[in-house]
Amino acid sequence: MCAAALLADAVSRQQGPSTRNSGLIISEIMYHPAAREDNAQLEFVEVVNTEPVAIDVGGYRLSGQIDYSFPPGTVLAPHAPLVVALDPAGMEAVYGIDNVLGPFTGRLANASGIVRLRNAFGAVLLEAEYSDRSPYPVSADGGGHSLTLARPDYGERDPAAWAASSIRGGTPGLVDPYLTHGYEGIVINEFLSHTDLPDLDYIELYNAGSTATDLGACIVTDTADTNLFVIPLGTTLSPGQALSWTQDELGFSLSMHGGTLFLISSNQQVVIDALAFEAQANGRSMGRFPDGTANVDALSEPTPGTLNSGPWSHDIVINEIMYHPLSGLDVDEYIELHNRGDEAVDVGYWQFTDGVAYMIPSGTVIEAGEYLVVAKDADRLIAAYPELTAQIVRGNYQGTLSDRGERIALSMPDDVDEPFVDFVLVDDVTYTDGDCWGRWSDGGGSSLELVNSESDNRLAMNWEGSDETQKAVWTEIEHTGVIDNCVGTRDELHVFYPQTGECLLDDVGVIANGSSINRVANGGFESGIGDWELWGTHERSRVDTSEGYESDQSLHVRATSQGRVVVSTYRVTYDRISIDLSQRPAVGNTFTIRAKARWLHGWPYVVLSIEGHCLEAVGALQVPSDLGSPGLRNSTFRVDVGPAISDVRHFPALPASMEAVSITARVEDPDGVREVVLKYRIDPSSTTSSVEMRDDGTGEDAIANDGLYSAWIPGQPNNALVAFSIEAEDDSDQDAESRFPGPSPEETPDLECLIRFGETYSPGAFGTYKIWVTSENVADWIARPTRSNEPVDCTFVYNDQRVIYNANVRYRGNWRISYPDYQHAAYVVNMPKCERLLGDTEVALDLISRHDSKNNGTLQQERHAYWMARQIGLAAAFTRYTHVHVNGASLFMHDLFSPSRSMCRSWYGDDDPHVYEQLAPLKPFNSDTTTGDVPKQARYRYGMR
Repeated sequence: MCAAALLADAVSRQQGPSTRNSGLIISEIMYHPAAREDNAQLEFVEVVNTEPVAIDVGGYRLSGQIDYSFPPGTVLAPHAPLVVALDPAGMEAVYGIDNVLGPFTGRLANASGIVRLRNAFGAVLLEAEYSDRSPYPVSADGGGHSLTLARPDYGERDPAAWAASSIRGGTPGLVDPYLTHGYEGIVINEFLSHTDLPDLDYIELYNAGSTATDLGACIVTDTADTNLFVIPLGTTLSPGQALSWTQDELGFSLSMHGGTLFLISSNQQVVIDALAFEAQANGRSMGRFPDGTANVDALSEPTPGTLNSGPWSHDIVINEIMYHPLSGLDVDEYIELHNRGDEAVDVGYWQFTDGVAYMIPSGTVIEAGEYLVVAKDADRLIAAYPELTAQIVRGNYQGTLSDRGERIALSMPDDVDEPFVDFVLVDDVTYTDGDCWGRWSDGGGSSLELVNSESDNRLAMNWEGSDETQKAVWTEIEHTGVIDNCVGTRDELHVFYPQTGECLLDDVGVIANGSSINRVANGGFESGIGDWELWGTHERSRVDTSEGYESDQSLHVRATSQGRVVVSTYRVTYDRISIDLSQRPAVGNTFTIRAKARWLHGWPYVVLSIEGHCLEAVGALQVPSDLGSPGLRNSTFRVDVGPAISDVRHFPALPASMEAVSITARVEDPDGVREVVLKYRIDPSSTTSSVEMRDDGTGEDAIANDGLYSAWIPGQPNNALVAFSIEAEDDSDQDAESRFPGPSPEETPDLECLIRFGETYSPGAFGTYKIWVTSENVADWIARPTRSNEPVDCTFVYNDQRVIYNANVRYRGNWRISYPDYQHAAYVVNMPKCERLLGDTEVALDLISRHDSKNNGTLQQERHAYWMARQIGLAAAFTRYTHVHVNGASLFMHDLFSPSRSMCRSWYGDDDPHVYEQLAPLKPFNSDTTTGDVPKQARYRYGMR
């Protein structure tokens, strides 16, 4: 795709929605405008209507750092912006725009803040956080640029959605044009701010682009409103070249306590690059590695004017994180530090400077190879873990770890004689939730473990969820009751998880009046799975031949998501495990359901039910209190791990017929990378082709040694589907290997990334969702009952621009009965949590209104009904019309955002007692439970149905 087409894509992308809950976006925030001689106060917030229809925002309100209510009758035209300013008259005079609303009360804080958009009933529709620290653009912190919602498809809460405006001053009332400025690829590459004579501070620039760039008259400064150093005319920087100046040449020195750096264009219209830094250790420079890339670290040695040395790494690393305990209680959180070096390290007065707040007491030492655990509740942690003592546990830290992910930073005082000032970063980790950073660590019982402490702990592929499968004991599940209130034939026993989880199940029985005449056949699984049937979200369950309850075998129950029971003949569900009963229980008689189960992962409750809700036994599985491995070597430890593969992309997103496709991936390993291979096949063929991926600046690789490996897939004819993966090997004696996408869930085909050729771009006002599925997964999909909720792997493309690999798709809703064709159904698409779309992990794609004789032809009835409900303050569904393409088949549907726990909380607020009772967090399980039974009235508190 040419540069003009890329620019057009960027401009069109920023006009899209940022949430499934509203067609409005907070599109631009000027929170720290540059100082002006006229003292005009130019703070503003811009709101845009992304819908093709007008929206009445009368009574809506901006809240958070500021407060402003939109006057009654304020209407936003289709795709129109609306600017709310601290000084409306000043805005109109400076920018030459009209219809600026305001003034708002309050001020947008210069460090960090939040802006919310509420509807007329106070419901929070949008919530945009901002900060003056990376990953938010530093040039918006007094550098003159605004924050623009450049990638709204990530969701306005995601820092990745925000960028600096194309020009200083921002573009209030306009779409940011994303103008090129001629300095693309020029970065502040290295700097030294803390030195003792004769050493000098310095700043280094680097050209990571592909063309020579004239830097004459550009400005290097540490204060955005003062032009401290003007680069001499005629200074040109060639691709791959570095250029540095000392403090004597610059005419200023840098602060050892931290500050900012700006590189400003010669016409002073654009901040080319900006960095914020904290206190720096004496003589240790900060820089990008590889040169020109995004990561800025302390370097192992200063390298002004030459290629940067590798990152400096301390012996103390963040080694384990319990950020989302299975209990749901913040007091069960902890962070483990590990000394991977050969000498003891005194960590007294070190502190966490991001994520949580805690200073480690003076005199605390971590011996070589040992650990220190910092807990939210130290006493509780010690009581729960037999191996822990007060010597290796500290606490209690302030704050809590985010269940969605955040940055954790550990820093030490630069001078031990002044331990309360100038903290120098030692280690930091920015984790996210979901499988991207460790299966089962996001509330499934596992902690997040660094597999090898020598690996880069900022990369998701180097972390895994802790192995908890050998800790739990067998739990007896038993409930006796009367067969009554049945809906169904009562001739099956169902087993299902009410949420995602795994357990071993054995010794299952249904017993009449205390005898075993109605015992389930093959309840012990010693002869295999027998007559048990596996359906839907439980279809990956298998017989475990290594362990049973006082036996050799059991059923390994795997639930990828919620299970259900049969409700009626029409609404047959298939998300369960079932077996026919040898004798139908008679209504009015007393029966007992009994089993043994052992928790492995996830939700600690399993349900056994006689068909039709006639009788249920809800097993509260005993879960060990010592989850994770604090103070011990990580359970997932390996001597060597393969290279970490990240930032995998293909371009163009929608290749034309016979157009070659570029594949790029960032590959990193502390032992070096020996080989990276792209493997691809033309679906449905299983024959794989292999292509070496290169990082030497030759062929398809743009820049040598930047850590970004590249290869080409040859062009293919229209409708061809190519599946690819990437394999890498490190340069160690163990020849450790890795693969992207990573290992697939058990009993499923290996995950692959997909590219479909000849897809058409979709013009018009509506969103476009493309879903690509391999022939093998299509066959599995078609073979399943239409009411199965087990998804298949897919690649998802949003608005013809953003590609999300390893999403998954399934049927949804009652349309499954009428439209069983996989290309003409209603769908749910789930995104990896590290690749949220519109701030959400799923989209629900539904057929619009009624597609039968009762439809009036407008396709508006359903949307109209929801709109009416919202006008009277109800948390009703929100719909967005979309073009949906499933392996080339086209549908016109809507993305249906239905009322949910999160919607209702934002709509009504937690301060409403009635709503809070309905939406209260699930009651944590009791790890001391021994009865295994949960009263029926409590089941909804545990997410059970």
